[in-house]
Amino acid sequence: MRFKQQILILLAISFSTLYAQTPSDSRSAKEYYRACVQESKAKNYIEAFENIKLAIQKDPNNPSYSLYAGWLALHHLKSPKEALTYLKRTEELDPNKKMLRQNLARTYRILKEWEKAAVNYKLAAEEYKTKPNKEAYYTFLAGEMYFKADAIEKSIPLLNEGWKSAGGKYKKYMRSKYPTMVYQSARKSLANLKLNQAKQYFDLVDNFVYQENLSETEMINYCSATFYSIDYQKIIDQYNANQPKRNGVKISFLSILPESVKNSPKAQEEFKITQKLFSFLIWNLSEGNMDCLFDWVYLDKEKYQLVFNRLSRRKPATVNLNQTAKTLLPALENEGINLVDFDTLIFFFDDTLFNRSRSSSSVLYQKDFPTLLGDIEKLGMISVAMKQAYTEGNYLHEYFHLLENQYGISPRHGFSPTYGYKANIRKAFPEWRGEGQFSYYKYHFQNSFAPKGYDKAKHH
Repeated sequence: MRFKQQILILLAISFSTLYAQTPSDSRSAKEYYRACVQESKAKNYIEAFENIKLAIQKDPNNPSYSLYAGWLALHHLKSPKEALTYLKRTEELDPNKKMLRQNLARTYRILKEWEKAAVNYKLAAEEYKTKPNKEAYYTFLAGEMYFKADAIEKSIPLLNEGWKSAGGKYKKYMRSKYPTMVYQSARKSLANLKLNQAKQYFDLVDNFVYQENLSETEMINYCSATFYSIDYQKIIDQYNANQPKRNGVKISFLSILPESVKNSPKAQEEFKITQKLFSFLIWNLSEGNMDCLFDWVYLDKEKYQLVFNRLSRRKPATVNLNQTAKTLLPALENEGINLVDFDTLIFFFDDTLFNRSRSSSSVLYQKDFPTLLGDIEKLGMISVAMKQAYTEGNYLHEYFHLLENQYGISPRHGFSPTYGYKANIRKAFPEWRGEGQFSYYKYHFQNSFAPKGYDKAKHH
């Protein structure tokens, strides 16, 4: 009798435990869904997610439940892979489900699956045909994803369409991104000798530069696009035709880069494009009489800090190159660099070390650095902020200052359309009647440098 009572007690405990663990057996999928929404409104996202999963168990074919689960996992649980599982299930159940495409696109974007993100942003744009600003926004995002996927031909039409159609806060989002992506696409197209495509993209940048009310800082970022208001085909065809027999004066540059670039294939590709385009420009300006040769050296974080340990405390507006050289040149010597092999150093500095970073140039003289330079009489040096590292026009502007020094051009103005230099240039050189940076540099290459010989461009 006692044994039977024990059995009954154990069974009662088992049933009560089971009931306590699954009190929701009798609750419907809709009840779990409502509980999920309430918990979500209270910002109890883990509890909300548990409830939506129970709703899905009850009704696995309801796309609203799987979409909500994906949204929670993506936006509040920061779990894009889990979000993707639920969003793909939603796509199977109802591929036209509202809000599905932008959530799928964002998920693929976080997972860096750029092409899939682009496709879904395009579908999201189609969903908002009655809301032009949102349609433009998602169209632009589709172009941005194709840009990240290096699918330039797909990217630019979507970026352009989105930019032209957007307004309000969406236009504000696009304002910095649009010209940057189009400009980088133009440079890449030119470096890959896709000349018509490059001209089309540069024209888009030029239109942006002249139509928008840009600040001086913004103008500097894109003004180098005007360098390419020239005959692309002529430049590249001449360059390629003469490549096997090029015998111009060799100007050797050493790029000094942070080690982070060494670990970034994308950054290395951008540097190569920039330097290749800079070489095209110098070759064309000198009518084939100057060739640029580039080498790279990487400094680790510790050595970079040594270079700036004195300067970073003062937060200067620009890099003092003479001060920089005192720590930079020994660091290069420790890397086994023989300075006699180079005419000009290009040092790329960390933007975060300065409150206002920009490029500058100077000549280092042997009399100031007798120990560091040895028998080298003088050495050109350019500093470039990393945020301006992919602008060949910036290189050219600073290198021209070095040439002004070498050839004794006075006054030293360089050229910038934003600082009122043009009036001073016209006064100093009335014979120059052209327009724009490239034209001004061309004038001096032909009239100031060529008569004295391009050998003089070398610092030693």
